[in-house]
Amino acid sequence: MGAYLFLRNREEAPPTRRAAPAKPFAFTRGQTHFFSVGGSAAKLTPEQKEAARAGVDIVLNDVYDAGFVTKSRWEKGAFTSVFQHFARPAAERAQEDLAELTLGAEAERLQSVKPENGVLEVAFLMSKQEPVAAIAETEFLASGKLSGGGNLAVSHQGKFFLRLIDGAWRIVGYEVDGTLDSGIAATPTPAVTTP
Repeated sequence: MGAYLFLRNREEAPPTRRAAPAKPFAFTRGQTHFFSVGGSAAKLTPEQKEAARAGVDIVLNDVYDAGFVTKSRWEKGAFTSVFQHFARPAAERAQEDLAELTLGAEAERLQSVKPENGVLEVAFLMSKQEPVAAIAETEFLASGKLSGGGNLAVSHQGKFFLRLIDGAWRIVGYEVDGTLDSGIAATPTPAVTTP
């Protein structure tokens, strides 16, 4: 009788539900332009245009996902998965500019970051009938929850220069600007004047 109740109770236990993994961050697509040097952008097929755009989207979506959105990828502020999308010389510079390209040291104080708005516009430079370079402009806004309470407003804009290297889009240069604002104003230091 005891074994029957044990097995019966085991069968009736509600199944445990696992939380669905969060989807990686993805920018909203802004405008896409194709400019030609020695070829004609008009001759590109829709599939070629989509393949080029999708390749750049993958790179920048992943850079921002790893650098700002998905906490498990922050690696306690190391952000190593960001660098896979940079060509070697740019990756070395990116390691020096980590605080400008990602949450930087603030990642240690954050519980989570929720994207509010992200737009990615891309202009491609073509040689003959192939896109060979791109300029991607990002606009990213998010809200972070601080571990000690409160919020952190995240604003980041970037201009990324990409080249098609060995069949993959790689960042070869960038200009970025961002702010992380917890809304706590710094205590002003009184100015000292002498008569």
